[in-house]
Order: sequence, then C-alpha cells, then structure tokens
Amino acid sequence: MAAEILPEVKQKEQEEAAKKEEERMKLAKQLAEGKIPKLDEILDDSDEEPEPDAVIEIPLKKVKLVVGPGGEKIKLIEKKSKARLQIVKEEDELNRAFGSGPVKPVLPKPADTEEGPKMTKVMIFGNANQCEIAQRMIEEAIDNKEQKAKQRQKEYEKKRDAKARDRQLYHMRHTRDYETLELPIGASRVEVKAAYRKLAKLWHPDKHPDNQEEAKERFQKISKAYDSLMLTEEDARIEALAN
Repeated sequence: MAAEILPEVKQKEQEEAAKKEEERMKLAKQLAEGKIPKLDEILDDSDEEPEPDAVIEIPLKKVKLVVGPGGEKIKLIEKKSKARLQIVKEEDELNRAFGSGPVKPVLPKPADTEEGPKMTKVMIFGNANQCEIAQRMIEEAIDNKEQKAKQRQKEYEKKRDAKARDRQLYHMRHTRDYETLELPIGASRVEVKAAYRKLAKLWHPDKHPDNQEEAKERFQKISKAYDSLMLTEEDARIEALAN
C-alpha cells in the first residue's frame, strides 16, 4: 500500500514536474526551429522510478501495524522522520488492478511458508538521518504491538496463578471443615449445604436422647464447619476467584 504523500513532499514533486514540463517545451521549440538540442537534453531519465534510499523487510502480517487505522500510523512516521514510505504490493495484485481503472489499495494477505513468515518490503525515500528515524519507528510500531500482547499474556498468567494459590490456601485452611462435613476439599456451596442438612438431622440432640452430650458436641462442630465455609467474607472472595 502506497503511503499518502505529505503536502510538503507533494509540493516539491509538483515543482519538479513543472520544471520538467518547461524543459520539454524548450526542447520542442528547439526542434521546431530546426536546432539540434544537446544530447543530455534528449536523454532525460527523470521520469524513471526513483530508487529508494533504504529498504527494509517486514512480515506481511505486520503491515497493518505500520499503516495503522486509516493510514494514520504511516502518516505519523512520515511526518516525524520527514521521509517518504512506500510498501511494496505483490505482483499479482498489480496484475489484477491493471486496466481496471482506479482501485482501492488492498493489503497483501499473509501466506506463511515452512521457511518462515512471508515478507514484504518497505521502501524509504530520504537522507540517511530520515531513513534511520523512519526505520526505527517502523520497528517500534511492530515491536510495541508484540510487547503489549506478551505483557497482557503475562498479566493474565499472573492473575490465574494467584487465583490458584489463593484457592489452594483457602482449601488448606478449611481442611478440617470439609472433613467434618464428610466432603472432599473444594466441594461446592451446593454440596456443603446438602452435607450440612444431612449431618444436622443425623446428629441433632433431639434424636439422641440417650447420648445428648455427644450429639450436641457433634452438632455444634457440624454447624461451625458450615458457618466457616458458607457464612464468611472469605467464602465470597474464593467464589469470585473461582470465576
């Protein structure tokens, strides 16, 4: 995709075009008057495509990062570096566009090979300093995106590991509570409620008139385990961590 040319660059190109047109008119006048123009005036190679002052390769998948939404990023690079950039399009795209009139530029679709990601070239026009600045900004545009993605992945993994540690510590602190309710460590709230109802009915003192002291002790222990697992702020926090 060719970058949009900055106003100052466009003005310079217009001035050069006007100068070439003036030279052509002068040459035509000389020929009309029967004069023989100089050889260097005839062999004008100014219409040839200028050679880029620097060329770098970037993965096709990263072209959008250099161009940016609506071409904003590549315009910013050109503005700050004062260089002109042009991203080389694939030959098949040029062939499809040939003879069809103006077409909207389309970014090449990435097609990785076994040798690595498919690459495209970015041509840079400017002096050595301008090319260096442009190249650095292009590399930063690509690396910053990758760095942000890596950072997000690290943050996600850090939070995930923290949740896992907190849940493990929570379960370890309440190991006896789970054992009292005859549940495996990490049982759900539904399972805790069901186990409590079952054991509370089983060990209610009214059902053990001949052994109320032991039944009362067991009932209180069951109730305490239930309260510890269900009626604390820590329980709400661990439920949030589990999501």
